Amino acid sequence: MDDLVRWNNLVLSAKSCAFAIAGIPYVGILALDYEDQLDAELVHGANKDGSPIGYTSGEYSVSSFTMQVLKDVWIARLLPQLALLSLAAGAPGSYGGCTFPFTAQYQEGPLVGTDLITGCRVVKAKDSYAQGAGKLVMDVSLMALTIRRNGLTLYNPLRLP
Repeated sequence: MDDLVRWNNLVLSAKSCAFAIAGIPYVGILALDYEDQLDAELVHGANKDGSPIGYTSGEYSVSSFTMQVLKDVWIARLLPQLALLSLAAGAPGSYGGCTFPFTAQYQEGPLVGTDLITGCRVVKAKDSYAQGAGKLVMDVSLMALTIRRNGLTLYNPLRLP
């Protein structure tokens, strides 16, 4: 028995993706990679068997976030949008002086997954060129504060001080 619900037997693929930066949809994003982690530590006591007695709540981080975007989309859409957001944030003339939300949505029929990445900031932009008929792309590295996958987080968002 299949444990997944599929619409017309379609499995989520690259064609199931929709991306938005600060609410603006983008179709020129060719690759996307992000991950979050919880750095927790095992705590050992004086158990004679050496087994741990628990673990710390840990520290959460978005450990990597990169995207590859078409060079023309970078020049004509993303760079101007980031410049306007940076201007509004008090960093005129910058494209890394602002933060913004990034939304990744994956959908086939009624199956929908939405990831919201908050506090995104461009921290590295890499151009590359190669002779030939290939497309030009920008490799962009970002920092982020949190990732919510369908509204859920890896960390406990209700943890009280």
